[in-house]
Amino acid sequence: MNAGKLNNLLKYLIYGSLALALGITLFSGYLFYLKGNEYFDLQLDLKDKQNQKEYLEAVEKVYSEDSKSESKILEALPTSKAVSDFLTSIASYATSVGATIENIEFPESSSKTDKITNFQTKMKMNAESVDPIIKVLGMLEYNRRLVDIIDISIAYDKTQETAPYSANITLKAYYKSDVTNETKK
Repeated sequence: MNAGKLNNLLKYLIYGSLALALGITLFSGYLFYLKGNEYFDLQLDLKDKQNQKEYLEAVEKVYSEDSKSESKILEALPTSKAVSDFLTSIASYATSVGATIENIEFPESSSKTDKITNFQTKMKMNAESVDPIIKVLGMLEYNRRLVDIIDISIAYDKTQETAPYSANITLKAYYKSDVTNETKK
């Protein structure tokens, strides 16, 4: 082989090696660019997942606190079997403080969830002064049952000599539903 052909072969070998090195470098750069974007996308995705995890942990904490509160409320509520006892105890207490219950309308409506039932009732009470009415309202406030006084109107009728004060009270009382785990099965 002569020197000219060897020189040309060497040139092609060098140019070919440079072209191959340049191709490998460009291909590596392209892969690094693709993988780099994937890496940054994965980092953003990881950060998003961490934020979602923190949010879910916060929601779980609030839900847990709400569940504890609900459990405490349910422990405080009497069972539905005590409804008539509750209305009777209001009448007894009213009599003991000097008021008379003229009328109690038994539950007008009842709404029920899977754990709590409530009923709404109206009663009319008469008394010599406002004090017995206020005492009955205080008893309702401190009763074991959760009671919402929805409406109250107090009137004075001077033509009534024995009990000139009257109160119309609409209340809503809550109690545990009769549905238990055994009856659900």
